[in-house]
Amino acid sequence: MDSPKTAPTVAITVLFPNERAVYLDELASAIRRNTGKTLSRSALIRAMTKALRPLYREWLECSSEDEIERKITARLSPVMAGPPLPQRGR
Repeated sequence: MDSPKTAPTVAITVLFPNERAVYLDELASAIRRNTGKTLSRSALIRAMTKALRPLYREWLECSSEDEIERKITARLSPVMAGPPLPQRGR
């Protein structure tokens, strides 16, 4: 698949509650602290949507954002129940 630098792109506007925007900023800051690399909110959202894309068929019968969230959470539950990821630079 093409990288964002070579793939055709389109600008979109995504409205997030403040706490989700803050979460993306905190995540980007933690990545920068741990790796020294800077990732934008857009890069984080692109990575998340790309990773979730194979699951889209499970959402075709969903009629709300909450329903899609429940399906994604159910799929990720085994991962989230595992041990916490190690943190570097702390």
